[in-house]
Amino acid sequence: MKLKSRLSSIMGVGRTSSGLIRPRRAMSIVEAVFSTVLVAVIVVAALGTVGASVSAQSRLTDHGQGQMLALDLMAEIREQAFSEPDEASVFGPEATEQTGSRAAFDDVDDYHNWQDDPPTYKNGTPIPGFDEWQRSVNVQWVSPNNLTQVSLTNTGVVRITITVTHHGKTAAVLTAVRADRFPDPIIESQ
Repeated sequence: MKLKSRLSSIMGVGRTSSGLIRPRRAMSIVEAVFSTVLVAVIVVAALGTVGASVSAQSRLTDHGQGQMLALDLMAEIREQAFSEPDEASVFGPEATEQTGSRAAFDDVDDYHNWQDDPPTYKNGTPIPGFDEWQRSVNVQWVSPNNLTQVSLTNTGVVRITITVTHHGKTAAVLTAVRADRFPDPIIESQ
């Protein structure tokens, strides 16, 4: 008897209290629609999570590469003299230094308003793999007492800001303050 009961159960039939065999109840259309909607919601949520994860990973990668490009250029600027060693100083590159590359730059303010698209080495050769990237530099004299206050005259302190973008979006901003008397800059990254 147990075997019969088990077979009936497997085959989708059951017994009534009077012993008659009756078929099991099938899934209704409402239950089928509800199940389908539930699975669809779960799939959409999973795809949204994967998409957000990929997007966050891409932003993180861009930030890391942007930081590397900014630090590389900041190291180059840091190697330069604070002020023009050879000629009468003007803010920005002197006429003899405007060659299309940074090869002739010999002081910090030569980098003011410098942009490279795509990023290049100092000699003007593009850095491989960064065709969609841009770098820009802003150098400003600032008050020694308030590093956020811009000055129009030489205060002996400059703030250097390097901004790196990828596909028009800011990937990294690196700011350093350099003083004439203290050659090592104070660096702040965003």
